[in-house]
Amino acid sequence: MADPAAPAPVSAQVVGNAFIQQYYHILHQSPRLVHRFYQDRISANLVSPRKMVL
Repeated sequence: MADPAAPAPVSAQVVGNAFIQQYYHILHQSPRLVHRFYQDRISANLVSPRKMVL
């Protein structure tokens, strides 16, 4: 039985849209802070031909 307190899964589309909205908001309002969206080391793992995990 699923835990009723557990949050529902969020689709990749919802996560991507939220990221883009936040990114462009910061880019427009506080461009000096946009570096916070980047890391020195980024890795990606190929899970399947259609799905990539960062």
